[in-house]
Amino acid sequence: MELKNFFVIILIFLLFPALPKSDSYDVIIIIPGTWALKENWFCIGGDFFEELNSSAKKKNMRATSFRWLTDNNEGGREKGAQELCNFLSCFELKTNLHLVAHSHGTNVAIKACQLLAQQQPERKICTLIALGAPVDEETYKPNMTIIKKLINLYSLNDGIQTFWAWKRIFQHQRGIHNLHTFINNQEPTHTQMHHPLIARWLIHIMNKNLPNEGILHIFDNKNPIVEKDFKQKEKLENDKPLNLNALIDWRKNLS
Repeated sequence: MELKNFFVIILIFLLFPALPKSDSYDVIIIIPGTWALKENWFCIGGDFFEELNSSAKKKNMRATSFRWLTDNNEGGREKGAQELCNFLSCFELKTNLHLVAHSHGTNVAIKACQLLAQQQPERKICTLIALGAPVDEETYKPNMTIIKKLINLYSLNDGIQTFWAWKRIFQHQRGIHNLHTFINNQEPTHTQMHHPLIARWLIHIMNKNLPNEGILHIFDNKNPIVEKDFKQKEKLENDKPLNLNALIDWRKNLS
């Protein structure tokens, strides 16, 4: 056994000393995006983590977080994906694994699942929740034989998500749910995609019967509402010129 994997196993034992050993159990792993190492929202004591962990405990689930070096390039994400793959491989196969990933953390998670398909195809990811993911299916295509359910939360007010010709949604296939997200009737920014209100309701949302094309409304004082989005394609088509103009303006400012 590699020394690195040994320490990962010790870390899991320390994080989850009270988890049952004979029955399956659920673990939720939060994966931040690029340049998040100095942030604490996804760690113990952070607002997002604490809201999610509070909801998880009510369902006898546990939350933890995964850190990666967060270099903003394919090499950095590739390295992070291999580290995540190693981390996931240290859990017992009967563990129900759920991943919650923000921004490029989603692409790290998707790449890790691609690696799992090659290295440990018997391992499954119950849920992958993407928060403001820059969708690039040419490089980071979800392997839906490993991922049982992918819930993609996106906002048309998220300028980072589509900044470099990335997309907002994943191609429609069984198990993928693209949800246009609102918080208190407002579309969140990229940073607000890891708002603690979203964390509060993630477990509730992932256990619902979701449409493939949907709208998610999250509120302070009542349960979230999920409805079918009959105009998703039209809204995304109207959104494309705005994203292109923003990219053109940015490149002009560089020159």
